[in-house]
Amino acid sequence: MEMVRLSKLMFTFCIAVLIPTIRGNISELDEYWSQRADEAREFTLQAYHSDPYEIVDHFHERHYE
Repeated sequence: MEMVRLSKLMFTFCIAVLIPTIRGNISELDEYWSQRADEAREFTLQAYHSDPYEIVDHFHERHYE
C-alpha cells in the first residue's frame, strides 16, 4: 500500500514539473539561440589554428623564454 502511495506521489510530481515545460513557448527563443550558435561558431572558427606545433611554440616562447 505504501508503494502505491509513493508511486502516485511521484507521478503527480512528474506531471507538475512537466506541464510548465510543455507550455514554455520555447519557439520564441529559437531565433535567439540560433543567432548565439552562429556567433559561437564564427568565434570558434576564428580562434582555430590548424598547426598544433605553432601553438606549442607560441606557448613556450611566452612562458619559458
